[in-house]
Amino acid sequence: MRNILYLIIIIILLSSTTLIAEEQSKVVVEGFGPTFSGALNDAQRNAVEQVCGVMIVSETVMNNYELQKDQILTKADGYVKNYKLLSQNQDDSGGWVVKIEAVVDNIMDNLVSDKMAVDLLLRGMNRPRIAVIINEQERTSSGSIRDLDGTFVSNKVIEVLLNYGFRVIDQNQMALRLQRDAAGQAALQGDLVAANAIALDMGAELLLQGTAITELKGIVYQGGTIETMHASITGRMYKTDTAEIVSASSLTDKFPAMAGSAIAAGGTVLNNIGEELAMKTIAMVIQKWGAESANTSIVELVVTGVDFAKLMELKKNLTLINGVDHINQKYFAGNLARLEVEYQGTGPALAEALYSVTFEKFSLEVTSVTANKVDCIMK
Repeated sequence: MRNILYLIIIIILLSSTTLIAEEQSKVVVEGFGPTFSGALNDAQRNAVEQVCGVMIVSETVMNNYELQKDQILTKADGYVKNYKLLSQNQDDSGGWVVKIEAVVDNIMDNLVSDKMAVDLLLRGMNRPRIAVIINEQERTSSGSIRDLDGTFVSNKVIEVLLNYGFRVIDQNQMALRLQRDAAGQAALQGDLVAANAIALDMGAELLLQGTAITELKGIVYQGGTIETMHASITGRMYKTDTAEIVSASSLTDKFPAMAGSAIAAGGTVLNNIGEELAMKTIAMVIQKWGAESANTSIVELVVTGVDFAKLMELKKNLTLINGVDHINQKYFAGNLARLEVEYQGTGPALAEALYSVTFEKFSLEVTSVTANKVDCIMK
């Protein structure tokens, strides 16, 4: 019988570290073990975990192959640049406790480049589907902006996302949807409301929306003119059910345009900037979703049919649910309330938990559930 594994690798950057340089951090940690070397190894692993926020919450690791459940942290000695032993003590049972000051390489880039690590994290995220809507434009020699027919950026972004195990809404289907009506054109021109509605309708949990602009520029060099194709792109990823920003990027790139090769140079620079956008977005998504998995995430709770007294009772009872850390009341007017619940789980998990709570003066009927939002009616 085939064993299925579920392994969640959570990647967060902890603000408690002190940066030495862009690539290194210094931390003070303790380690425990039956021997001095075992305690020292544990301290090094703890240093890597604190700096890079790598925490592995796992059940077993089997699916036709074996994978060490701490495959990332077993590389700890490779990420600890150097350390200073601050103290060492042996307890009555013979176990060791050591304290070290360690200089650690930040390994976010290493983990993002490790496709297996990203794939394992995506399993814990239930493999969110992504809709990609990126408009490609050209700034002409007169300074005006015109839309391009190409999809260099979108195609490259999708290629990279698929390569890392993300699920992506089919680009051909998306193109047909964008061409269908005014809402599609508005989405392509940057209208977030229109784009988000289309992404939701097509079953996407995430929307990557952006605009890429190319421009041919010439510089005088040794009596001649050298032409270079420049490209800039702005891209944001949103949660489609709440419109919360997951990542935001602004990038530029350029590529030489030899005589008569402006079109080819444009394709190359758009392809390059698309890959840069995809990689940066992946890193931000890992950091964002990993942090939410490790700590609490925001689940939006929208309640209709509520008055103020019942709203107070609802908030009081919500705090009794295991995993609810805090409740922020964002809106109340008429019979509508909007709450942000800081919860150690997802929207579906919170919806299930609501049924375990007994309300004295009312009942709740859940009418809609997404990954980050729960709609219900108070009766």
